[in-house]
Amino acid sequence: MSKSYFEVDEDALHAAKARMVSGDAQILVLRDNTARFFTTGETIGYLSWTAILGEWPERIQTDYGHDVPAGLHTFPVAGFRHITYTDPDGTLFYEATAGEILLEVERPFGTEFTHRGILLNVRLESGDKKVALNGTFRCTSN
Repeated sequence: MSKSYFEVDEDALHAAKARMVSGDAQILVLRDNTARFFTTGETIGYLSWTAILGEWPERIQTDYGHDVPAGLHTFPVAGFRHITYTDPDGTLFYEATAGEILLEVERPFGTEFTHRGILLNVRLESGDKKVALNGTFRCTSN
C-alpha cells in the first residue's frame, strides 16, 4: 500500500460532484418592468446549499447556513446574506430585501437528500438595480 500523497485535480473534483446531483428549476425573473423565465436542468447542491445554474453567467446561489434536516423549512431572506443572483449580463445581486425561501427536505439515509424549494417574491438589490425572483426548484443527490 502506498503512503504517498495523492492530490485530486480541483476541476475533476468539481465535475464529479456535479454529476452526483441533479435537478431543475423554473424561475420568473422580474426586472425593470420586464418579466422573463429562467429555466434550467442544471441545479446542484448539497445538504446546506443549492445552486441554480443557467447559461453562463446567470445563476442563483443559496447557502442555508447549516445542513438542513428533513422537514419543511422557511427562510425569510430580508437581510439574509447567503442568497445571490447573477443576471445574464453578469450583474451580481446580493442585498436581499424581502421574500422567503420555502424548502422541503428529504433525507432518506446518510448524505442522500432531495431539496424541493419555492422562491417566493425574493427581492434582491445591487446598488440602484432591483430584481424579484419567483419560482420552484428541485435538487436531488443520485
